[in-house]
Amino acid sequence: MIHFSVLGALRVSSAGAEIPLSGPKQRIALATLLLHANERVSADHLITRMWDGDESANARAALQTHLTRLRQALGAPGLIRTFDGSYTITATPDSLDLLRYREICRRSRRGEPAEELAALTEAMALCGEPLLANVPSEALHREEISLLVEEQLRTLERWSDLHLEWGRPEQGIAVLRAATARHPYSERLWANLIRALHRSGRQAEAMEAYQSVTHRLREDLDVRPGELLRRAHQSILTAGETEVVGASMTPQQLPSGVAHFTGRLAELDRLDRLVADVPGRTEIVVIGGPGGAGKSALAVHWAHQMIDRFPGGQLYLNLRGFGPGAPMEPMVAIETLLRAMGVSATSLSADLDARAAMLRSTLAGRRMLLLLDNARDSAQVRPLLPGANSLVLVTSRNQLRGLAARDGARQLTLDTLTGPESLELLEKVIGARQVADERDAAVRLVELCAGLPLALSVIAERAHRGGGLARIVSALEDEKARLEQFRIGEDDPLADLNTALLWSYRALTPPVARMFRLLGLHPTGDLSLEAAAALVGVPPWEANALLDQLVAAHLVKQVQPDRFELHDLVHLYATGRAMEEERAGERDAAVDRLLDWYLYTVVEADRQLLPHRVRDFVEPYTTEIPPLAFGDHRQATSWLEREYHCLRSVIACAAASGQAGHAWRISIAMTTFFDRYIPWHDGLEFARSALRAAEIAGEPAGQGYTLNSLGCVHFDMGDHPAALSCFERSLSHFQQAGHARGEAMVLGNIGLVHGELGDPAEGRRCLERALTLYERLGGQYGIAHLLDNLGTVSHLAGDHVLAVHYFRRALDAAALNGNTDVRGDVLSHLGRAYAALRDWRRALRSFREAVALYQGKGNRRWLATALTDLGQALADAGRREPARQVLQSALAEWKAMDDPRVGEVVAILETI
Repeated sequence: MIHFSVLGALRVSSAGAEIPLSGPKQRIALATLLLHANERVSADHLITRMWDGDESANARAALQTHLTRLRQALGAPGLIRTFDGSYTITATPDSLDLLRYREICRRSRRGEPAEELAALTEAMALCGEPLLANVPSEALHREEISLLVEEQLRTLERWSDLHLEWGRPEQGIAVLRAATARHPYSERLWANLIRALHRSGRQAEAMEAYQSVTHRLREDLDVRPGELLRRAHQSILTAGETEVVGASMTPQQLPSGVAHFTGRLAELDRLDRLVADVPGRTEIVVIGGPGGAGKSALAVHWAHQMIDRFPGGQLYLNLRGFGPGAPMEPMVAIETLLRAMGVSATSLSADLDARAAMLRSTLAGRRMLLLLDNARDSAQVRPLLPGANSLVLVTSRNQLRGLAARDGARQLTLDTLTGPESLELLEKVIGARQVADERDAAVRLVELCAGLPLALSVIAERAHRGGGLARIVSALEDEKARLEQFRIGEDDPLADLNTALLWSYRALTPPVARMFRLLGLHPTGDLSLEAAAALVGVPPWEANALLDQLVAAHLVKQVQPDRFELHDLVHLYATGRAMEEERAGERDAAVDRLLDWYLYTVVEADRQLLPHRVRDFVEPYTTEIPPLAFGDHRQATSWLEREYHCLRSVIACAAASGQAGHAWRISIAMTTFFDRYIPWHDGLEFARSALRAAEIAGEPAGQGYTLNSLGCVHFDMGDHPAALSCFERSLSHFQQAGHARGEAMVLGNIGLVHGELGDPAEGRRCLERALTLYERLGGQYGIAHLLDNLGTVSHLAGDHVLAVHYFRRALDAAALNGNTDVRGDVLSHLGRAYAALRDWRRALRSFREAVALYQGKGNRRWLATALTDLGQALADAGRREPARQVLQSALAEWKAMDDPRVGEVVAILETI
């Protein structure tokens, strides 16, 4: 076998001996063909690469001569083939290192993180430097090898992320130093080098690396360090903090391909031709067709073949245009995509156009593949389109003509499978021999499934388990005849699918059938293993066994090891079965179990974010199903972010279906998460919907909690009159409910608002009333907050000595029961009081402690506040250069969150 190498110098060998190539034109031709191995490369393309735009009139004849000599040198005449003005070279992963490299990278994405790290290490070992230095074609290096370099950079960056988390940091330092030398502007590699040095105890070298890349960025590009570098730098300044590497900035979200994908050769070829000329612009392809025709399967299958052309990453999003619940709103869809790109939700604007612009900016400069599945209409898709250089693949039951008219989308309409394709699919599932032995029954089975891949997959699986095709056909014909007795009017295009589903459903064992029915009661049909277990009321291991059988029956898709999804048509069918076969009491009990589980799991996550919070709002709800447990606030935050949109659907469904008590309680349990990670306008939306749910539930305490939450968002946004109105209404509801703790909580907030509005006397009066209530109730959590508020009101009134007194008492109260939740806030406020007294040593120490606490808890919004205060204090103390550095960090945080305080920080910077 001939072996080719392009990941380094171009080399050709056979049986261990190198095959020499006689001249540069042969090397250019061979390198160009190998970079497009197994693809057709036009003669014009080869000529452009070989003569760099300076070809002569007889270039085409010269090309044929060079290729003839190349074939002779390789000694394998059939290796390079000619097709009507184009050429192709045949290669496999065993014969071409580039294909081997890409195969390993693709395989790595299917494993656990440790397995992915090992695979990427293997892939990187295939790469040398520099790429194809012995191939003298400027056009080839500029237009094709540069893309390969970018592809390798993304692999290297992903490897560095994984190595930092799953490997030994000190063992990756040498690789990262070499990598940053080759890619001097990759902030991600530099940030990981800095972290690796820091975690290896080499603080001075870590700081030197940060200064080196900062200088290079400033001198060469006139830009400041980005967020990844700033965070790495901050980890050095706050030694002792432990970090977890953030999400990969090169998303690889494509679902796994369909196991028995069959046929569609004409459609695949059409798709290839539609995107043959993508460079420089975004290509949009819409795959339309009826439900169950296999649009998503085709899109995913083809997208996997396109991965290597889009090294910037692949994004996948189910827009839920058809199925249970409302379609995904464009605002939510953009947020989901930006999160996948590593953008914090706190940076998102409330304006759709602004969010769409941010998405375009984030994707700019990358060759991205976006698969937008199950779209409802053009308006849902248009805000999600990148600006240039990407491919957007959309599936929909509608034609989305607006995208074609306004945005230049290409359209492919998918029909059902042909008869031969359906038979081929059947052969793949049950074997060609059985199909041949029962040919007539196989043909009739294909007719009964009407060419719908979804229906045929369900039936074929049953056939695979035995019984003979003729017997299955007879049963299906009986079932179809029975159903048609009750059908009125025009033919239902999905009647054959429903027949297949019913027949397959009846073959399930009773426990598995019950699991299938109850899955139809989930609001989205996209749920975790634990949520499915709660729905059915069984342990996760038992739920997993039941789900495995549904996966085997092609009724449920396993999208991740612990996550499952129902096709929207299958979900609709399951819902129908539940409504027909489950008693109302059983349905209600299943939904209650699910909502109880979500409520208590959110509460457990919130307990990690804010351990000392009093959560009496949960009463009197309980759960029989153990909720998830979280090891720390990072795990809790990760789960909340992953389930965020599912929880939105759960809350909306609960509010609309008679379980409004669950709806507002889940929302209130998420308020800490909203405060730290979610944009204010989203927080307002949740608080308002929670208030409506509490009103529907007719629970005064619930209205008190939700109005208090709504007031807190208004307060944080600086709208103090709106906040005061909410707090006063909240107080009335708590008093009506006889809820003393809620009354004390909201009185504390009212007192703080009066202080901000310039009425410290009224503020102290409210706070002292609240303090009396808390002292009667016991517990230091509320007392610490009220003492902090008293200090803030005193500080606002100009009595800074009294403010310090209250703040120190608040710290003592928090320390009595180890409450660190409030400590960061009190330290920030104490720093302001010391700064007002010009006690710079104590002020700076307080602010630095607050910064460290906020960083440790991942509390980004209040970290930015503390950094602003620290920078102002440094400036006022005459330490201008440190002040500038800290304020630049604060400014970057505020800008990322689209916060109005950007102007405040800019003004401070201008003064120094």
